[in-house]
Amino acid sequence: MRPIPAVIPSCCPACLRKGNRNGYNAGKIIWNSPMEATSTPLLSTPDFRFLPHTLAANNASQRDRWERDGVCIALVDEGVLLVEPPAATTSLVLSAGIHGNETAPIELLDRLVDRLLKGQLVPKARLLLILGNPPAMRRAERYVDTNLNRLFKTEGVEGSGYEPQRAQRLMNQVDRFFSQASGLRLHYDLHTAIRGSEYEKFAVYPHNQRTPHWDRGQLEWLAGAGIEAVLFQDRNSPTFSWYSSEVHNAHGFTLELGKVHPFGENDGSRLMAMESNLSALIEGRQPSRGALASLRLFRIRDQIIRKGERFELLFPDDLPNFSRFMPGSLISRDEESCYTLSGSPGYIIFPNAKVEIGARAALIAEAVDADQLFDSEAR
Repeated sequence: MRPIPAVIPSCCPACLRKGNRNGYNAGKIIWNSPMEATSTPLLSTPDFRFLPHTLAANNASQRDRWERDGVCIALVDEGVLLVEPPAATTSLVLSAGIHGNETAPIELLDRLVDRLLKGQLVPKARLLLILGNPPAMRRAERYVDTNLNRLFKTEGVEGSGYEPQRAQRLMNQVDRFFSQASGLRLHYDLHTAIRGSEYEKFAVYPHNQRTPHWDRGQLEWLAGAGIEAVLFQDRNSPTFSWYSSEVHNAHGFTLELGKVHPFGENDGSRLMAMESNLSALIEGRQPSRGALASLRLFRIRDQIIRKGERFELLFPDDLPNFSRFMPGSLISRDEESCYTLSGSPGYIIFPNAKVEIGARAALIAEAVDADQLFDSEAR
């Protein structure tokens, strides 16, 4: 695949003439290898679809840009679309497919892009729309070489193979996007889980050191979008949403939207509330907001790391996320030690005994209420 261009691409010439420079800076060199001029931009053709185009491996290096009714739309990398309306005050990164087999969010993002390209969705927010791991999507696998969602590190990415290179490219795109942002910064990273859950749709809300409080308005937005539970994460974790939160002071969320299914086997109606709220956000309309009291709230208390080949989790493989364990429960063991839950009851989230050695095999969470999270100033 081609590397990220050294000079940040300009938006569409028509938009630049109109003075729309709130997106990527103008540059004379668009790509390392100049894009062939075409009479009809690829993005404007009636049969263009973002997802099929991304899944076609021969399109990996193809780039394009188009202007429609003053809105600049550019294909800036494989599976990455930049949308620049004039005078936008909200900047939204919307990503899916960081894990290639998590198809429902991928299909949701494709529906939003299709409506944008057809003019059925008129953007008022700047958008960076990302299909994260195209090779894994083509294989219908979680990843190619290693878990992409553990590679978004502020100190840089190490390692060989596809995912480390892709993580660096995506961080570069996010850096460029937010470097030109004014106003509200958001990143919703859409996923589905490999197992069932006591709460079908839940959010992981990473905290950063520069923001003193969790945001009530964002929680109400999540409740209106069909989210049932929120897991507050106040420790560093090299996920995509954490990177945007930590580095760019964005409201970043990992949104788990159900269970993994193959392409074409997802029930889109189960994500109608999420799609509706995302559409409202994109168009600058008032979204649906739910009550904070409708959300079950949890905070990460501990994590379990796989340290050896003989590591095992001591509960059934199909145990749902947010299953409750009492103090004294034996949770895991390996060649050298075991993990026994102590203190108050705990809830198991993202258990996976097959992760790479040194990786997180499960999170232990505790239930909290809003009064424990928000002090009087935040209220």
